[in-house]
Amino acid sequence: MALFDVTKFKASEEVAKLLGFSRMLTLGREVTMGQASEAGKLKNMLVDFDKSQGISSVVKALKNQDVLGIATGFGARIEQKVMSELAQEEKALVINAGTLMCAERERLSPMLGSAPAVFARAKNARLKIGIASFAESESCLASSKQLIYLATLLLGASEPEAKQMLGFWSDLL
Repeated sequence: MALFDVTKFKASEEVAKLLGFSRMLTLGREVTMGQASEAGKLKNMLVDFDKSQGISSVVKALKNQDVLGIATGFGARIEQKVMSELAQEEKALVINAGTLMCAERERLSPMLGSAPAVFARAKNARLKIGIASFAESESCLASSKQLIYLATLLLGASEPEAKQMLGFWSDLL
């Protein structure tokens, strides 16, 4: 299975291979991210759930064909209406592992407490679920094994499910 990550900078093919990825997609090139109000203006867009204003704007954005799904931090609370729309429109829920890896100590506990519940709800809704580092530099990169470990340990995913979370990009692009 091909494994992918998304970074905020252009990573070389050599770095991708060393970290166990088939390819590292670049945010702003192969994948874009913006607020719900930017749907239709950007191609291959992930709606930044944490920065978008209002549930109704996110639901409306998910109806746009250029929107791949939503990206959210570890442990974010996602309303049922958004989960239902993701399922109906066959869009993805992408978990930003960088929010966990770069979190301050006092923010870790709430994230870790709610992350498994969000994953379980998404899994029960049969959503496409992804995970990506969204690394800002080479020093913030995570290997495929580290992201798989995060998904299994902190989300409660099985190892095959965790690998699928890194491989789902091949179905979207």
